[in-house]
Amino acid sequence: MLEQIDDSLFARADRADSNQLQTAYFDAMREIRLKRPTLESDFSALVLKHFDQGLQQRPVPASSGRGHATIEDALSLVETDELEEKLAIDAMVTKAKRLYAESLFLLGQRLAAMAGTPAPTVDEEMAIGPEVICAAFQEASSSLQVDIQIRLLLYKLFDHDVINDLGEFYAGVDLILREAGILPTLTAADAMPAAHRARRNGGPRTGQAADERGGVNEAADDITQALRQFLYGPEPVAPGFSGAHMPGVSTPAGGFVPGGGAAQLTVPVVQALSRLQQTGSENYQIAGGLSIDPTALKRGLSEGSFAGGIVPVHPLEERTIDVVAMLFDFLFEDPDLPGQIKNAVARLQIPVLKVALIDPEFFGRKQHPVRRLLNQLAHAGIGWSPEADDPADGLLQCIDHLVGRVVNEFEDNVQIFSEVLEDFEAWLGETEQRSSEREEEAVDEALQEENRLLAKSAAAAAIDSTIADAELPESVRSFLIGPWKDLLARAYRADGGESPTWDRVLNVASTLVWSLMPKNTDVARRQLLDTLPSLLRALREGMDRMRMTADTRDGLLSSLAVEHTRLARTPKEVPKPQEFAQSSHSNASVMTTEVETEDATHDAKSFMAKKAAEINRMIDEGRFLGGAGVSTLNDEGPYDQHYERAESLGEGAWLDWRDQKGCEQRIKLSWKSVISGKYFFVNRQGMKIVEMNAHALAGELRDGRARIIEDAPMVDRALLSVLDTLQQGV
Repeated sequence: MLEQIDDSLFARADRADSNQLQTAYFDAMREIRLKRPTLESDFSALVLKHFDQGLQQRPVPASSGRGHATIEDALSLVETDELEEKLAIDAMVTKAKRLYAESLFLLGQRLAAMAGTPAPTVDEEMAIGPEVICAAFQEASSSLQVDIQIRLLLYKLFDHDVINDLGEFYAGVDLILREAGILPTLTAADAMPAAHRARRNGGPRTGQAADERGGVNEAADDITQALRQFLYGPEPVAPGFSGAHMPGVSTPAGGFVPGGGAAQLTVPVVQALSRLQQTGSENYQIAGGLSIDPTALKRGLSEGSFAGGIVPVHPLEERTIDVVAMLFDFLFEDPDLPGQIKNAVARLQIPVLKVALIDPEFFGRKQHPVRRLLNQLAHAGIGWSPEADDPADGLLQCIDHLVGRVVNEFEDNVQIFSEVLEDFEAWLGETEQRSSEREEEAVDEALQEENRLLAKSAAAAAIDSTIADAELPESVRSFLIGPWKDLLARAYRADGGESPTWDRVLNVASTLVWSLMPKNTDVARRQLLDTLPSLLRALREGMDRMRMTADTRDGLLSSLAVEHTRLARTPKEVPKPQEFAQSSHSNASVMTTEVETEDATHDAKSFMAKKAAEINRMIDEGRFLGGAGVSTLNDEGPYDQHYERAESLGEGAWLDWRDQKGCEQRIKLSWKSVISGKYFFVNRQGMKIVEMNAHALAGELRDGRARIIEDAPMVDRALLSVLDTLQQGV
């Protein structure tokens, strides 16, 4: 990573617009080269130090900073550069927590068990969590004498080269702990709800049992019993019928086929099907479709249409052919699977039929490798759009290749399906990692933009509440609703509306407003004189951090000097200067009594506390949402069943959607904003496609332009359909 920062700085120096900027880049390159060994060693040492400390004690939550403070403390500010740096670190931590939530959960549990301490909650820092790693890098790199922009570039490269690869690191540490016997049976499924995993991963991974989905699990025994009844009937089949003596097949444990032995019934049919597998089964497909016609197939076997002569078909084999045919009929009729994917999977009909004849566990075990492969192929296919996806995506080519391998190599050893499944999962893992990184970047960008709008809205509402009906010089009002509001928004973005930084920036604004209110008593005028040094120092500090021009800063301070001098010397209310502008928030009379004025402006600290309480209550209640800068999406539309489906749609759900040009696409709900109500959709490659809210999505569903794709395991859904058909006596 540090080698890349050298290349990046050199490239920027080459493109620099001025000699001064170019010199800054070259100086930074030299600084980093000289201190690189120290930075690397310090980083490693700090990670280990924080790890040791984290194992022994729970991190102490940061103080909210809302305790008693003096005016001097309340008006002290933080560096703007510090805010930018903190935002960069916080963004990396948030991203890592989101990407590696399951790994962090497992590590947190194992490390706590090893140390004998309580396991950290989701919001608490872990001994080797992203907070520790990012903080160690920030501390190690603090010795670099570089500009903030170069420091932010350094963090960006750390994010790209280190944070993006933390998953492998966490997986390796977790493996070491598990193999060491620390909670060896613990998995993410033990504590993280299936819905949460589906939301994060965009659907179930292969190997996730169907029992994660309640309806499918409840029906599993019914499927098994119904298929047992259909295949074997109420009477036992011929003694010993099974695939136990097929070459390469062992007697299944727990299979529901009664008896044991007589391979002579199954071997001829499987051998005949193997010949058909190699020559192609197109002649036995239903006209105009992909499904094999079970009647034509059975007739072809019994009439000797295949090379090798007549093959007698036992009733059990006939019924097995019927069930497998119904299974694939369901797959081919499923509108959620694109046609090209169906064409590829259709070539597996004969191999799957052979498996059903050879291995009775195919119907009885949901984690059978053939069923898992079919489920994974279908799941991968639901996000594929022939019109919209990148031709170089490779999914269809990968499926074609793996299906071809099964067709060419499968004789009677079911192990080939496990190998193909492993290869497919490895390929999916690589492509999904790339897609996840792109999706994370797109979502992070949307989150940051929304947080910026949220911060602007909160800051604008806070400044409006602070000014309220106060009559201020126009220059002061412009300063508060302009530069100072921006500084307040930065504080909100960095730490939220309950942080010491937010309080301090807001306190300066409140104190400034108070200082310009009439001072009708000697006590009030004395307090004004006592408060002015701290207030003016805080204002100068803030203006320096906002890089205000000298003319603008001097003009504001001169205006304040005139007004403060007038207020400090005038015992009674005097006519207001023409520069004053009455607030648009108030329709009250400009006349007020001395007592009322004293109640409203008792002292700076009381006024500051009152305003802070009002604003914090507003922030807590979310009453600033929809204010300046926050986009309010269209709320119009009926609250019908389409709206209910749209509102309850979970992250990770897929849609079949037609855009305005009529192009059909598969899009995934990647993120739902609790602030604006935005739904953020991406494609399989993780690229942003469209944003809409619940009402907009309901309109798409209502008009038939969008359809929610069911993502339960395909084989389980198919067998449920087979069960329904059998129960109807078809």
